[in-house]
Amino acid sequence: MPTENQVRRLQPTTNQARRLLLTTNQRAREAALDGSKGGPHFGIVGECNLQKDLDPHSERYCIIEVNARLSRSSALASKATGNSLTYVTTKISLGIYLVSVKNSVTKTPRPASSLVCLDYWSLRIDTK
Repeated sequence: MPTENQVRRLQPTTNQARRLLLTTNQRAREAALDGSKGGPHFGIVGECNLQKDLDPHSERYCIIEVNARLSRSSALASKATGNSLTYVTTKISLGIYLVSVKNSVTKTPRPASSLVCLDYWSLRIDTK
């Protein structure tokens, strides 16, 4: 039976990086970066929301939902990662390469393409 740390449901609105095993955390990062290539595969040009889940039996990530839109969670993801999605996608649509886009939220010279290495919680609570 897999342990609690081996089976984590990945959601764009919830992340507790400190409690993940190092290997699981690394695999989650790789899956997120690999997922960034999913939009063109489905014929989506522009922004999209792609959700994956970890299969506890095979330890493979499966795509569970793809939407050719962004949700309210995108604003939360922008704040949690320190990258304004609207700013970044506008720059890219103007022909500027991602590695050249500076981080507009943290005001640091770090490119928007670099990974965030912070341990953080981001949580969305529905008011309904």
